Amino acid sequence: MVDILRADYRSIKIAAKALLDGEVIAFPTETVYGIGVSYGNSKGIQKLRLMKERDADKPFQILIPNISYVARYANCDNEKTEALMHAFWPGAMTLVLPDTNGKTCGLRIPDNKWLRVLMLEIGCGIIATSANISGEKPATNAEEIDEALGIDLGLIIDGNNTVLGEGSSVVGIDKDGELEIFRQGAIKAEALKAVYYGE
Repeated sequence: MVDILRADYRSIKIAAKALLDGEVIAFPTETVYGIGVSYGNSKGIQKLRLMKERDADKPFQILIPNISYVARYANCDNEKTEALMHAFWPGAMTLVLPDTNGKTCGLRIPDNKWLRVLMLEIGCGIIATSANISGEKPATNAEEIDEALGIDLGLIIDGNNTVLGEGSSVVGIDKDGELEIFRQGAIKAEALKAVYYGE
């Protein structure tokens, strides 16, 4: 059986070791539970995709601990985009930006202190997705994760049912500099537009 640990200082050390050893772990965010691997772990990403039953052309998001990490993974020189970061991070906004390889990536700073400290502990972001098989309802507690995915996980962190159960809003900027809302989640479109356009 997979270990289920509380989200505390001790479990940060254990989770960090699991990630650095290439394991896929499950963890709470302020939206839904996620599963993920340390950034740059190609074998872990492949395992994550198989667990998720996700198409190869559909990317995962990158969770980061603070805004200073944005430059590691993406390019951003837009003051309006930076205004979104400062207004809604940490929080339930995934921001799609050009990445350092000429493609795009979705970044988010979760509003979960335990998770942010974990990323600082491993020194990189986490390639992440919601804790469910594609097309199924995301898990909102550790027991649901264990039932659906536990056999393939290295570790489950129990957030004591602190998640909201609603996914992040996914936004980006089009070629004309207009705000695109790919998915409205916990943050409503009106709030995102108000910040971006200075309304």
